[in-house]
Amino acid sequence: MDNSVVREQIGTGLEVIIEGLPQSVMTPAVQAQAALALVKHGIPAMGSYTAGVIGGIRYATLKVGSQYYKLKYSFIAMRAITALEIFSEATQWIEFQESQGRVDSKLADLTKIYLYKQLEKEQEKWLGK
Repeated sequence: MDNSVVREQIGTGLEVIIEGLPQSVMTPAVQAQAALALVKHGIPAMGSYTAGVIGGIRYATLKVGSQYYKLKYSFIAMRAITALEIFSEATQWIEFQESQGRVDSKLADLTKIYLYKQLEKEQEKWLGK
């Protein structure tokens, strides 16, 4: 049975990789059904998402018509999640330094505003704006 790997975008910065559906049944509707089923039951509810595989490689059974297929899948987080983590950590660090009196409050606020604007610019580039 010739199986191929399907990469399905399920949101900005997040995709699911599915392996185990034979080419003969891999219609757009089946791909969508598989992706929705895996999203519904597979994305970890808690935890830290960084770029790369979320929650490792998992297995699921999907029924298409009267046939059952064992799928191997994983979720991949893209750069938007990594950028959010990095900018959040930077903001937290600035706020901590400010609370300890190690940096000027006005400069801390200006730096956080700068970081927000930079992240917004990055997001606009990813969205093609």
